[in-house]
Amino acid sequence: MALRILTGLVNVSSGGPKTGNVTISFNPHQRSAGTVGVVERTTIGPAGRFIAVPGKVVALRQIKLIGVDPMSDYSFRLNDSISRDALTIRWRATGPAFTEEISYMVVGEVPDLPNTVTILPLPLPRKRSRSRSTRRRKR
Repeated sequence: MALRILTGLVNVSSGGPKTGNVTISFNPHQRSAGTVGVVERTTIGPAGRFIAVPGKVVALRQIKLIGVDPMSDYSFRLNDSISRDALTIRWRATGPAFTEEISYMVVGEVPDLPNTVTILPLPLPRKRSRSRSTRRRKR
């Protein structure tokens, strides 16, 4: 089996939305639904459907707390679900908490590409020239 690795950033952008979701399809690797965009997508390995639910990491990359003095109890929740075909990321913030970026990485096995063999035609046999000893010059 071959490994396939997908990475990217969910670009929530400065200031919101405080609640949202995005679904990233794997084949092709792109945003398929949601309220925000996905940027800096990278795919390593062959295309194809994962043979099982792949492993994943979803992480907050940048958080802002705006105008917080004194510090209160504010929360930022990040949730996700994954299948063989897509990753869905959901977030929810309370108070002045906002996120700007959420990063993800998905790693799993896909079927190997079929081995292709190119058969080249054999060269045609060449006529052998006579050797010098068998050639005689007429004198």
